[in-house]
Amino acid sequence: HGASKGAAQALEKALTTLGREDNDLIHAQLFKRAMSVAARTVEDDHLPEWTVVGVWSLMEALLQIRDARVKGRALDFEVCTTAWQVMLDRHSGMPSLGWLKSTLRSCLVVLAKSASGMRRSDAEDCQNRLQQNLVDFSLPPDVVASAVAAMSELSGSVNPDDPSKACKAWIRTVFLRCEDEIASFVQDASRRVAMNEFERVQDRKPQIVRALFTAGEVAAVGFRPEDDEKA
Repeated sequence: HGASKGAAQALEKALTTLGREDNDLIHAQLFKRAMSVAARTVEDDHLPEWTVVGVWSLMEALLQIRDARVKGRALDFEVCTTAWQVMLDRHSGMPSLGWLKSTLRSCLVVLAKSASGMRRSDAEDCQNRLQQNLVDFSLPPDVVASAVAAMSELSGSVNPDDPSKACKAWIRTVFLRCEDEIASFVQDASRRVAMNEFERVQDRKPQIVRALFTAGEVAAVGFRPEDDEKA
């Protein structure tokens, strides 16, 4: 049924405790094995649920541990930058499967945690793809916060000299797209209600919910379009 944030945090605490006894065995070697299995989950869509959910929860927990040896060894950036897209595509095809959504969230957390080690070109490509999904409102509301966090971390690799400038560029684009969607919904809903076409209003509900979630998470980053106008 998918892993919760609490499960990943509990796993992190357990790994930290075990790592005190044999850090290299528990962290570095386990991370290498986990990365290998994670790569298989991207290539093979027939792996059992427990394998997919388990390995990405493990990856998330391992990357939460601030250990240079964990982050510096066996990190396959290609897997990190593509896994979230693969899981999103699978979830879009089977939206009723909650474990795919929770795995998508874990993939985005892993993406955020690995962003600092990426090459600029890889980070920029990944950020562009993720931004497109944000403006298309194709991400489930539950994972938007993780996607925005990943975008913020990727900005540091895209423009290490001025991460805030890199953030402002995509935040402005996403925020304005949200504003347009919200304004369009309000205008259309008013017209539909006046014509007693309530079902047509309901049809747009999933889209507007995602737009509202996205606007809220982007605003939480700490930048507004009007801030740019004042500069």
